[in-house]
Amino acid sequence: MGFQANKSGESYPDGSQITVGFYEPVIDGKIVSQGEIIWYASMKKDLTATETSGWIFDGFDSKSLKSKISDPVTGCYTCHVSRKDNDYIFSKYVP
Repeated sequence: MGFQANKSGESYPDGSQITVGFYEPVIDGKIVSQGEIIWYASMKKDLTATETSGWIFDGFDSKSLKSKISDPVTGCYTCHVSRKDNDYIFSKYVP
C-alpha cells in the first residue's frame, strides 16, 4: 500500500507506515559507513491527524525504544512541510 504510493509518487493511503533507522556514521579516511543505529523515525498516515496534515510522527531511542519527540509538530512536522509536494515524505523511489 505505502510502497506503491512511494513508487508512483502519489499520495499515501490512510494506514501507510514508514519507519527509518538513523545510524552513527563511521569515518575511515574518505570512507563513511554505517555504525550503530542511534534512533528510529516513524510516520503513520492517519487522516484524523489534521494538525500534521494527516500524519502521526514519532522518533524512538534505539536502545530503550522510548519516544524522543515531545512535540511532533515542532519536532517533525515543521521540517516535513517542506515536502508537501511529496505527501510530506523526504524519500522517493529509486529504481
